[in-house]
Amino acid sequence: PVNDLPVLYEAPSFVLTDSSGQAFSTDRLKGKIWVVSFIFTTCPGICPTMTAEMKKVAEAFAADADVRFVSITVD
Repeated sequence: PVNDLPVLYEAPSFVLTDSSGQAFSTDRLKGKIWVVSFIFTTCPGICPTMTAEMKKVAEAFAADADVRFVSITVD
C-alpha cells in the first residue's frame, strides 16, 4: 500500500496543461505513487527511447490503481 512507503520529498503543488488542453494538477495525484519523466517532445535523441521504456513500465503497472505515470515536456 501507498502508506507503507516513506516520503522522501514533498513535491510542490502545480497546475499544468495536459495534452488535450485541460488543466492537470497535483490534486489528481494525491494519495498515489507518481512516476514522473521530464522529456523534450522534439528531441530526436534519447527521448523517444526513454518514452518507449517508460510505456513498458506503465503497462506493467496498469492494473495498480495506486500508481500514476506522468510525463512533463520541458520544450
